[in-house]
Amino acid sequence: MMETIISYNKYQFWGKVVLSILFGAIILLITRLLGGHVSQPKSSVIVLCIVLAVLLMGIFLFLTSLYKLPIGVIIDTSANTLLVSFLFNRTKLIRFVDMGSYSSTYVNTKGGRYEGVLLHLLTGEELLLSDFSLTDYKPIEAYLKKQGLSFSGQEKFRYILYYFKNKSQHQLSA
Repeated sequence: MMETIISYNKYQFWGKVVLSILFGAIILLITRLLGGHVSQPKSSVIVLCIVLAVLLMGIFLFLTSLYKLPIGVIIDTSANTLLVSFLFNRTKLIRFVDMGSYSSTYVNTKGGRYEGVLLHLLTGEELLLSDFSLTDYKPIEAYLKKQGLSFSGQEKFRYILYYFKNKSQHQLSA
């Protein structure tokens, strides 16, 4: 049995966890300030409410990405499967016959550009396998090429569609 094990990108993972905790602590501090009996100028209350909204949105996006993005992949070439692990979601066993095609993509963040592949499953779901959440996506891409899976070219990664709809925009051939 030939297996390749790919683990999570520890910098991205722990960064999201630490920032979520830090943002949560700041939110608690702001709610204490807003809930206090000290009268504050209306402008400072508005600014604190805006900061609070931004922090809540940040925590929501961090936790959503921790939920939706894989934290590990095991490529089993003898069984022609990918075993994809998630932090808060069920592990998925994806057989080669369940894969429709794949596209190359990249994820842009303020911290850099992360390359990867979008795996299009026959169910219509897509799966982002990239350096954004994994240590190295290249063995996955090499496996897909070696198996002769249809390559769909370059595809733009769209956060909202991936995190909230997660239906492939790519049309699979019949």
